[in-house]
Amino acid sequence: MKNKENHLLFWLVALGGFLLDQITKMVVFRFLYPGEVREVWPGVFRLRPWTQTGMAWGLFGGHNLALTIVSMLAIVTVIAVFLVLASRLDGQTIFALGLITAGATGNLCDRIFVGRVRDLLDFYLIGWPIFNIADVLICIGAGVMIFKMLKESKATRK
Repeated sequence: MKNKENHLLFWLVALGGFLLDQITKMVVFRFLYPGEVREVWPGVFRLRPWTQTGMAWGLFGGHNLALTIVSMLAIVTVIAVFLVLASRLDGQTIFALGLITAGATGNLCDRIFVGRVRDLLDFYLIGWPIFNIADVLICIGAGVMIFKMLKESKATRK
């Protein structure tokens, strides 16, 4: 991919993912109160607005300032890596970095403007913690990066 195309892909993914996260939070929290439940797929999935000051699984709850700073540093680092290496990165890596940036920025905005992270997706069939679109974006982006590293590591060993 050309450098201009790389930038377009990264920023479109980052902005699109960020907007998807923020719009879903805005809509769900406008029509449902924290703790209120709306069944989407009975027995499996529901919308359940909730807020928390931690990160994954509520880890480090109550440390919003520290997590805000860590989030800012992570976002700056990912964007810096992209800007420095943009012309040498493949589409999958750029896509993954865009997803990670989108998710981290979505949760950072919650921390700054709401004082807590807004979660809303509840797959209670499997007992998974409530999460949001930003969390999904970060996990998919990280998963793509891990998959690529494992694939490249395996190819190098052959």
